[in-house]
Amino acid sequence: VGPRLEPLEAPITLDWAMKLVWHFQQSPRTPLPARYLCRLLEEAEQHLDAREQSQGPVQTHTFRRTDGANPRQLDQGEVQLNVVGDTHGQLADFLWIFYKLGVPSPSNRYLFNGDICDRGNLATEIWALLFAFMCVWPESVSIQRGNHEDRLLNMDAHCGGFYEEVLSKYGRGDGTGVLVYEKFARIFARLPLASVVDGQVFVVHGGLSRNPAGGFLRMLRTNRNRTAEIPGATPYASAAELAFVDAMWSDPQEALRVAPNPRGAGLSAFGPDITARFLAETGFGLVVRSHQVPPNNEGYFVQHGGKLITIFSASNYCGIAGNTGAVLVLRPGGTCEALQHWAPPFERIAEVMIEPPQDADSTPAMLRRTRSLQNRQSASAVESAVKQMESSPKGTSIRAERMEREVVRAATRLIVERKQELFSYWEDCDKHQKGFISKKEWENGMRVILGDNVPWKAIGRALRVKDTLTKDVDYRQFLGRFRVVVVGSGDRWAEEMLGRFYGRLLALKGDAGSLEELEGFLGGGDGKVSPEDALEAFRWVLGNYITEEQATVLLRTLAAHAGPDPSPVNRSIGVFEFLSRLDVIFRHQAGVLHALAADGETGSLAAPPSVGPASAVREPTPWARSVLRHLGRLLWMEDAEGSPKAGSTRMLEVFRHFDEDGDGLLRQDEFAGAIKTLLAEYAPLLPEALTSQAVTDDKLAELVESVDLSGDGLINYMEFLHAFQPVDRTPGGGLRMDLMEQICTTIFTNKSSLMRTMQVVEERSGSQPRRGSPSAGRGRISREGLRQTLRSLNASLGAARGGGLEHGAPLTDMQIDILVDHAAFDEEDTMDYQAFLDAFQILDTCAPSEGEEEDATPVSPATNYSAGANRVFVTPVTTPASATTASTSVAQRTVIMRHQQPQGHPPLRFGALSSGLTSTPSTTTAAYPAPPQGGGAGNGVATHYI
Repeated sequence: VGPRLEPLEAPITLDWAMKLVWHFQQSPRTPLPARYLCRLLEEAEQHLDAREQSQGPVQTHTFRRTDGANPRQLDQGEVQLNVVGDTHGQLADFLWIFYKLGVPSPSNRYLFNGDICDRGNLATEIWALLFAFMCVWPESVSIQRGNHEDRLLNMDAHCGGFYEEVLSKYGRGDGTGVLVYEKFARIFARLPLASVVDGQVFVVHGGLSRNPAGGFLRMLRTNRNRTAEIPGATPYASAAELAFVDAMWSDPQEALRVAPNPRGAGLSAFGPDITARFLAETGFGLVVRSHQVPPNNEGYFVQHGGKLITIFSASNYCGIAGNTGAVLVLRPGGTCEALQHWAPPFERIAEVMIEPPQDADSTPAMLRRTRSLQNRQSASAVESAVKQMESSPKGTSIRAERMEREVVRAATRLIVERKQELFSYWEDCDKHQKGFISKKEWENGMRVILGDNVPWKAIGRALRVKDTLTKDVDYRQFLGRFRVVVVGSGDRWAEEMLGRFYGRLLALKGDAGSLEELEGFLGGGDGKVSPEDALEAFRWVLGNYITEEQATVLLRTLAAHAGPDPSPVNRSIGVFEFLSRLDVIFRHQAGVLHALAADGETGSLAAPPSVGPASAVREPTPWARSVLRHLGRLLWMEDAEGSPKAGSTRMLEVFRHFDEDGDGLLRQDEFAGAIKTLLAEYAPLLPEALTSQAVTDDKLAELVESVDLSGDGLINYMEFLHAFQPVDRTPGGGLRMDLMEQICTTIFTNKSSLMRTMQVVEERSGSQPRRGSPSAGRGRISREGLRQTLRSLNASLGAARGGGLEHGAPLTDMQIDILVDHAAFDEEDTMDYQAFLDAFQILDTCAPSEGEEEDATPVSPATNYSAGANRVFVTPVTTPASATTASTSVAQRTVIMRHQQPQGHPPLRFGALSSGLTSTPSTTTAAYPAPPQGGGAGNGVATHYI
């Protein structure tokens, strides 16, 4: 598909370049083959090298033709230089500019002022077109560097994206994508930093510098040995490096002098006096820059007394800004004109004809100007029709929804990165330490901590943060909603297995779920779960193929999700603390599946397979949901002394208090009585909207049905815990993220640094995998290389915090081990590090359903998670009556089950619970695929772990 270049060494001609234009008009989503793109990249690099050698980082442009043997000065009006601002991968704008102003030619030259990369996902097509015309007429296309022509920034999925674009189009596994991207990185290093047009106009991407008088231009010209990364504005940066940074990143301001730039630490903004001084020193008359959407949203903006113009060419930036784009047309004699545009959709662009350039020597200037005017008029008519359509109620609604999604996405990143500050603010608002604040206090916290340039009231409605009934906000749960998690094939096998394990326990019926049975099944009579006990239980429920090493990984993952100070994996913990931790990870895993399903990105994280008949669980009413949430928070926090372990002990005491007959289960009347008693006891601490409503039998019956997950008419301890335990398990003061969240957030916020370090480690290792092996190609790192990279990051972050490895480093050796557990290594013990880093994503793990207004529903346990209707299905595990005879003692039941155990499973201690777990078909290994051996590729029945 598209124009062919055969043989590959054939010269790039105007005919081929125009065919490429027409191809992208009709098929913008069909990329150029890698061999053609590499050919263009290599030839463009040669042209850029030649310019660098002759002119250096600051290049000059004149209106004199240099392509013929007899250069001549063109007549007034015959030549123009079109300065194009940021395009950010928006190919529609790029093609529309070509239609409106003509394609590049010796008399219609283009200067692209940086930021071709990132944001939009069609930047490779823009580059290909630019390089094609550069190969035809080198002087017709000039490209300057912007702050997004930076290898590390491109790898940041939140403000970059070009790296991901290249890999998605040209492959990950075989190394082609990485090879193509490295060729782009070589181009970045050769792009000039600024230009001077006709000795009068200074063109730069960002702006002017903080350098002393007379230093900026001189310092820019000394940056001859540039790399693919823009230097950092650190306290140790040289004057030349700071000039480089400012040329890419600085912004104009109306205040005088130089000031810190709100874009980031170390960046600067410059005032009109700096502009006036620079122009006086150099003799130039105008500064042209890009870098930001103009504040008037018109594509161009004049500042500093008419001495500075901002040009931005990506119209309706990112599909939400609503700005027009513009191109600045410079002509001989010092005249300039800003031409605005609004790029139509590709369907409309495909209908117009982008014509080849008219030869200046054979076509009269008057005819060329007439055709140019006709194209502009035709383009304006199309733009008016498109704008009218997009300003209709439907178009406005679509843009508003898109904008809301983008704002929410940006807000969630801020929430994840500044959780501790938000928590401190809201905890101070929560004077009685109930765990709830008003919606107004929530909005104020977001505004104070994250900034007041976001409509937090509207964001709150979109996120449905408010309880439907009480109208307050559970701020701890809100902060727990947005987490960095590991998603992707094989990366979550430990969480998936633990979630399945607990889901099977939750579905137990009758006596099988009693306190006595649970203690015997998990604790071996001493009330403690040892590593050996856990291995035996894992094998019984998940399959006898679970190895000791895998059980250790499961325990380590369980500890990582439990809190900031988990018990070591080689130490026993109480049975009910063990269950409390399992409930946390079960909710977390269910939330991840729910969030991925809602986004349509489940991938390998499909719902667990069904192992029996399913029954619907009643959806909690707003009253029931508020009761469970508020009582659960108060129960968990009272006398908990700031300890999750103390909190789980408190929950067990409350359960036993209301278990009047002492059978380890709550009948429906016992549970209903407990709700009445707790509501009366905690009435002074509960919202009036909750206490003012009468507690009727119907309401209690609905609440009990929503808590009774197994549907047996009894509430066992796990159902009680699941109903009341806060997801965050954070009693008392302070925000304490669990280890897994700490680990994932550390990796997420340092993705670009890790990527570069892994590239260096790979380059230094020089390993060459055998041809055809899974690790063939680039972009892979060994297990030891991963450890080395994580330790390097840890040391750097520790040094930056001033505490060294012992006190300042964010990761411990155990946490690094957990990370390695979650990496999928192949048979040669290497992994795709790009896929590993991509797996760290922010998810809303407790998003409320569409039917709830500003409310969040906890995810119920299930064997089938459905994000669409928010109905939860539990597979009940029936218990044979013969196995639960009341007269049978604990010891007798243990002996019975040791003789009745299914073949291939280890002996279990307790009969009722064991029978309940084994009443499903005996094909356990088929229902639950084996986890990977040693955390790598699975050796069980399936290669994926769901």
